[in-house]
Amino acid sequence: MRVFKLNIPAIAAIVFAVVILLIGFCLGFIAGYYNPRTSRFGERENPKIAELLRREIRPGNIRFHLRSLTARPHLSGTEGDAAVVRYISSFWRDSGLDTVKVVPYKVLLSFPNVSNPNRIEIRDGNGRTLFTTRLVEPNLRPEHNDSSVVPPFNAYSSAGTPQVSSSYLQRS
Repeated sequence: MRVFKLNIPAIAAIVFAVVILLIGFCLGFIAGYYNPRTSRFGERENPKIAELLRREIRPGNIRFHLRSLTARPHLSGTEGDAAVVRYISSFWRDSGLDTVKVVPYKVLLSFPNVSNPNRIEIRDGNGRTLFTTRLVEPNLRPEHNDSSVVPPFNAYSSAGTPQVSSSYLQRS
């Protein structure tokens, strides 16, 4: 083990550097806080739009839209996902946007195989199963009992049966 000995001038230099950094941080914070050129979002650029945003963004609106968007499962590429796209594009049109385009495209996604679901097992050296992951997650509320909910799966992983022997390492 190495022991470092600091002499008084080195300690004084470290303390001085820390004090200077703290003073610089505090001065920068105060200068930014009281700077007359900084303002709340968009007030200088367009006060009408800033006021409109403040008036329209309300917790009740956020709660309503969040519940509407998450009412049904919406895994990418499914009908639930298409319903979310329709909801958002309709809302934007109703809000007065000039043009709203929905551009379909194909993306390579992996989906769970409902007839042969993924599971992970932990086995001991004799092949006995010690732990198995659940194939279905429990419903927290009655409204969550929906047949379109996909079972838990390992997204973007190839199918297979990997096996790894466990090892234990100990340092002394």
